Amino acid sequence: MSPRLRIRSQTFRSTSSAFTFDVPVDNGLKRSCRSVRKRKKRVLYPEGTSRKAPTQGSSAANYLLVFLLLILAFQVFNAIENLDDNLLRYDILGLEKTLWREVIGQPTALALLVKSLSQYLNTHVHDCPMVLSLHGPTGTGKSFVGRLIAKHFEMVAGHHLVFRLYARSHCPDDGATCATRITAMVKEAVQKAEQEEKVPLIVFDDVEALPEEVLDLLQVLTGPNQPPEHLSAIYILIGSLGHEIVSKFVVRNASLCSLQPLELDSLVKGHLASWLSQKHPLYSNTLPIPFGLLGREHIRHCFWEEMITEGFVPAEQEMENLLSELQYVLSGECEYALTGCKSVVSRVNQMHWKENHTCAGSL
Repeated sequence: MSPRLRIRSQTFRSTSSAFTFDVPVDNGLKRSCRSVRKRKKRVLYPEGTSRKAPTQGSSAANYLLVFLLLILAFQVFNAIENLDDNLLRYDILGLEKTLWREVIGQPTALALLVKSLSQYLNTHVHDCPMVLSLHGPTGTGKSFVGRLIAKHFEMVAGHHLVFRLYARSHCPDDGATCATRITAMVKEAVQKAEQEEKVPLIVFDDVEALPEEVLDLLQVLTGPNQPPEHLSAIYILIGSLGHEIVSKFVVRNASLCSLQPLELDSLVKGHLASWLSQKHPLYSNTLPIPFGLLGREHIRHCFWEEMITEGFVPAEQEMENLLSELQYVLSGECEYALTGCKSVVSRVNQMHWKENHTCAGSL
């Protein structure tokens, strides 16, 4: 091969790489990129410390968390104890025992009363006063229950924080004058109760005889928009409003001469509450508690207790004569006294008077 052809072939080989798609690699640029890459910094530990990784062991934060939980549990327990102390302060358990021992034939009414008082007195701060209204026929124990509750609060809270008002005797004049007198009385009671951190009790008997101005006043006093000292108070309204509804309900729904608590509770939540709210807006803020009719055996118990109190033991024939003098309404095999135990005291006193005069005439 001639020298000229050899030179041309070498030139062709050296330039043939230009027609390929391979990108030439610059070894100098590759070395520069490696040199620009940052090196990781070494972790420096203080002198005298271990270079070992931390292990999953107990931490001081765990002890602090347990301590805070114990403090929270103690505060909750202390709050519960304070509520129990408040109930013990008013001796609601003692009041419950007294009511169940003294009142005859009203288990549903007593259960509602004790439950309502316990729930209200559980706390020291209230959003509105509590108003209980006792409804039912005459002689079923409404006024007697009001007197028992008032006497109990007089012992535990003080006589100056308990007021018992009878409409026919405390409001003989016009309604405006009576309303002014009641306003001053309630204001004095709530101010004294706030100073002593107690709850006053105000009982109104014969509510149906109260003037319209007094009912309007009670509606304002028992509402939520009151000064703070007026929000912690208990009002008990006693009257015979709605006694026809209660009597008809008892006669129609009596089973085995007794009513179950749920039956009377349905009466309260239904017809009686709506009927009372139509009579006056005051009853929209009250909790109605029905007192049902008393059966013949309840009246017998009333006669027995009264005669034992008067100091003589009744004979069986005398007891039957007294029971037969009352008027009853029949519901199947059940007999309900229309006047309840209302006339028991007068009849026993009359019998006692006749017995004493008979003994005096024989002498």
